[in-house]
Amino acid sequence: MTLGDRIRYFRRRIGMTQRELGMAMGYSPLTAEVRVSQYENGSRKPKPGALATLASIFRVTPAAMEVPDIEDMAKLMQTLFALEDRYALKPIRVYGETFLCVDTVDPFHVDQLNGMLDEWQEQLARMERNEITQEEYNFWRYNYT
Repeated sequence: MTLGDRIRYFRRRIGMTQRELGMAMGYSPLTAEVRVSQYENGSRKPKPGALATLASIFRVTPAAMEVPDIEDMAKLMQTLFALEDRYALKPIRVYGETFLCVDTVDPFHVDQLNGMLDEWQEQLARMERNEITQEEYNFWRYNYT
């Protein structure tokens, strides 16, 4: 998902038009729609200040705006390889199924990453048990820091 796709997703999620979003960002009514359209179609990238403003309007953490662009399986695999390099995440095979796990050989990241994955699993389980709504789950995901 590109940054433009992400902006469009969050804008639609809160029910704003491009013009409304542009005006909320401080652009004039004459340029607001064009500016947001440029962000969404990728012809213009928001500056860091504009990105922070967008995150604030969407009520998400700025990190939620900058997800990697994983548009095909090759890019997905390269992202997984980068996670292996940086955080010791690796595939393992258990009873014929492949899972991602944290390599316990790297003690620096093990506890922290396992804790984060446990927290993610618990929030997802709470949603699946109808203890929280999809919207509450999404709010947790998009505001995770």
